[in-house]
Amino acid sequence: MNIGETLKSMRLHAGLTQTEMAAGIVSESYYSKVERGVHDISADALFKILIKHHLDPVSFFMKMSYRKKNNNLLGDFTKIEFAQSKKDLNELNKVEAQLNKKYSEGWPARLKFQLEMARAWITHSNKDIDPEIKRKAKQVVLEDKMDREMFYYLSQACVLLDIKDASRLFDLAVKAYNKNPEIDVMSVTYIALLCINFLNCCYHKNGEKKYIELAINTVLQLPAEPHIAYHKILAVYYRALFNKDYQKAATMIEIFTEAGVVSNVADTLPIEE
Repeated sequence: MNIGETLKSMRLHAGLTQTEMAAGIVSESYYSKVERGVHDISADALFKILIKHHLDPVSFFMKMSYRKKNNNLLGDFTKIEFAQSKKDLNELNKVEAQLNKKYSEGWPARLKFQLEMARAWITHSNKDIDPEIKRKAKQVVLEDKMDREMFYYLSQACVLLDIKDASRLFDLAVKAYNKNPEIDVMSVTYIALLCINFLNCCYHKNGEKKYIELAINTVLQLPAEPHIAYHKILAVYYRALFNKDYQKAATMIEIFTEAGVVSNVADTLPIEE
């Protein structure tokens, strides 16, 4: 599938019209031609459309690639992501049992990695993760370029690492971003996502105060762009948690609940008075 076909598939899955999907970022007419492959779309416009509709850019390209190469593999990724989104360990174990039968001669490495990450995010622990996967997760960050793609990778893989390793790599990522602070949508979004996911790891694994403060301050100092507004709000929420300001955190929980997004912070509940 190409970009236009993948956009159309995700739009239909979300139940959106072409006008709604275009969201004023490009005209409905132009967007329609992008879907039909008549026009190309700039990277900036594409990412703005994806983020506007809460569609993860990396998942978009992953789905585009795997739909082109292997529909079955995409379906397996979706099953894992669904269990992770529900934070349902029993469901994830069922998926793993199914995939063990399907891949009895050996799992695709990327799929196995995704399964282990899902397990770690659900349990908030890496103690049951294959040591080789933890080693590779760390090695990838140390050996590759610390750029926006790596910010996203680390935002997902940090849960696989021991908190000391995760903190050290997080520090390297923030330094890399601050050395050359890009202002494109993707870079800002990914560094914000990395900070929030790292804060979640710190909450569950007793992260050091200096790294917690670094993560919070980094998010709050990012440009005041709509696509990271929720990340900034989450940073304020985590600051309240770490400062043991439970009254403020409880007030924010009420707002999250009213807005219908409390599930995103459910693993930090209940708040003890």
